[in-house]
Amino acid sequence: PISIDGYALSTRDILAVGGRFCGEETLFIVNHWPSRIGGVWATEHLRIACARQLRAIISEAKQQNSDIKIVAMGDMNDNPHNKSVREDLKATHRPKEAGELYNPFAELKRKGKGTSVYDGQWNMYDNIVVSQNTPLLPIHKRDKGAIYRRSWILDNRGRPLSTYDGVDYKAGVSDHLPIYVLVGE
Repeated sequence: PISIDGYALSTRDILAVGGRFCGEETLFIVNHWPSRIGGVWATEHLRIACARQLRAIISEAKQQNSDIKIVAMGDMNDNPHNKSVREDLKATHRPKEAGELYNPFAELKRKGKGTSVYDGQWNMYDNIVVSQNTPLLPIHKRDKGAIYRRSWILDNRGRPLSTYDGVDYKAGVSDHLPIYVLVGE
């Protein structure tokens, strides 16, 4: 459980797996933050609490090994510019201070791209953030993060084809498009 102002919050678990990847100590973290159901402002504190918990996990790993590489990913239910991601997790498109994380999906969001649609607007709720010492290879031109878009996972409007629309089965994959980065030298 995560604590908010002394109250325990039960939410989804955060999976952290460490080991050697490409010869380097690396910590991979997968998490899914609480949704916005009930309203953005009514639920923002829940995502902020998750961001702070994720940040604590990263800080502890860095204290134990300052050279460890970090790759944290998941459906954060907030865009890269939202407070939880930018301020509490400290993930930006251009890290300026030691300890900040690099979020290549912030730049894609600025270009109007996204992984899910709500109220006709694309959102970038899915993010992969990395420590500054984790090398990412460019995927498209200078972009170091990419959205996997294929016709078989899109509806006729170019949006993610969900498995369900309410209770109606649509045989889709997800209401979010997958994302990826290429880690390497």
